[in-house]
Amino acid sequence: MSLPTRRSLLYATGSLLAGTTLAGCLSDQQSHHNDTEGVGQQSDNNSKHNDQAGMNILQSDSNVIDTAVDSSTRNRLVRGNTAFALTLHKTLAEANNQTNFLLSPHSISVALAMTYAGSNAKTRSQIRETLQFRVDDDRLHHSFATLSAAVDPPASTATPAQTPTPDTTSNDEEGTPFTLETVNSVWGQRGFPWRDAYLDTLAKFYGAGLNVVDFENDYEAARTQINDWVSEQTAGKIQELFPRGSLHQYTRLVLTNAVYFHANWKHAFANDRTENRPFTALDGQTSTVPMMAQSANKLPYADESGVQAVELPYVGGAVGMVILLPKAGQFRSFERNLNADRLQSIVDSLTPTGGTLWLPKFSFETSVGLSETLASLGMANAFDRSNADFTGMYHAETSDGNLFLDDIKHKTHIAVDESGTEAAAATGVSIGTTSAPVDPYEMTVDRPFLFCIRHRPTNAMLFVGRVGDASSVAPDK
Repeated sequence: MSLPTRRSLLYATGSLLAGTTLAGCLSDQQSHHNDTEGVGQQSDNNSKHNDQAGMNILQSDSNVIDTAVDSSTRNRLVRGNTAFALTLHKTLAEANNQTNFLLSPHSISVALAMTYAGSNAKTRSQIRETLQFRVDDDRLHHSFATLSAAVDPPASTATPAQTPTPDTTSNDEEGTPFTLETVNSVWGQRGFPWRDAYLDTLAKFYGAGLNVVDFENDYEAARTQINDWVSEQTAGKIQELFPRGSLHQYTRLVLTNAVYFHANWKHAFANDRTENRPFTALDGQTSTVPMMAQSANKLPYADESGVQAVELPYVGGAVGMVILLPKAGQFRSFERNLNADRLQSIVDSLTPTGGTLWLPKFSFETSVGLSETLASLGMANAFDRSNADFTGMYHAETSDGNLFLDDIKHKTHIAVDESGTEAAAATGVSIGTTSAPVDPYEMTVDRPFLFCIRHRPTNAMLFVGRVGDASSVAPDK
């Protein structure tokens, strides 16, 4: 079987959005704004302007923060985000009974951090505890800004490991370079009394201005604008984050974060080695699925306490996919007991090792609502029409009702196959070791497994997922 001329077949596409909708509780009557053309209470700190498409944006004049926090503070943020991610993953996987499942912890945490910035009182403390924020409030948003800058650095400050060069991309002309992009956007009701301090926080730490829309009089037009933005930011992978009926005349604010990831393996799987092999699903049924193979490269590998783990680095080395394969019959127990400390221990034990890896091809999407799950995990007040307190966002005394979390949408997409960029010594991942060689291994992923895509310098988990039935998500051969 000959190799294809195009070598950009692999795309681990983090095409996703975590959208947080806040609605005004307006009792029995719809509000009517006197200022139908206004954009809220503007001050000298905030200005109204139009983008190239003519959309009104209420933009703080504050610049994106450029003061970094120390590494220990950032690490505490990441560890807390990971702990929350694994708790959310386990809860959703069990509640939704989804055999194949994918979340973006980074996207969800950023979107909810923007929400947290406008919360007060018990609502604030519940969100903080549920999301497991481990950084004090006076440094929390600084920490998110620093983490986002590390994960998606500006082109002028990116390091060679973060920015692809001709030597780190494919040897073929059509090879796809490493791409990792994160972006935030906020959509607010025209005329609603937003607080300048809140808009300043969005601008300084999340680089987001407030796009002025009119949910009250034309929520469908606003929904279309938001979905179009989502599609554009995710290269068309997420077409409709907010389905018809999800936004309404009482919606007042939508906060969104999108993460888009597209990369080639540093070590490509040879197409002519892919073959149909058995895979036993969570329900015990066995079927044949296309499995990729590679054995010519040393990959970060570990075998400890009943789980095999391997990391597949992407071009440039800044991001890798960690595959976690528990022993047969132990997947549910391993998933249920996996926490941030255990995951970190496994990652820390990865050592470059020669061996053979068999991995199924897979491609799927996940779409979930997070409201009920997050409420059950401890932040119920945020969804309570009467008790929610988001007065840090707006002037309650001049608003048309109390704000509460109305819904949270999250969609992801991923596709994995053989292709990627062949190793390039100039920018290859350098995991130095002077220890004695480890005996070769064989890792055959022929049963349910977990995977995560992590930003290696910060250990931030961009995606966390499970494949419980590879036959149902196998792409066309």
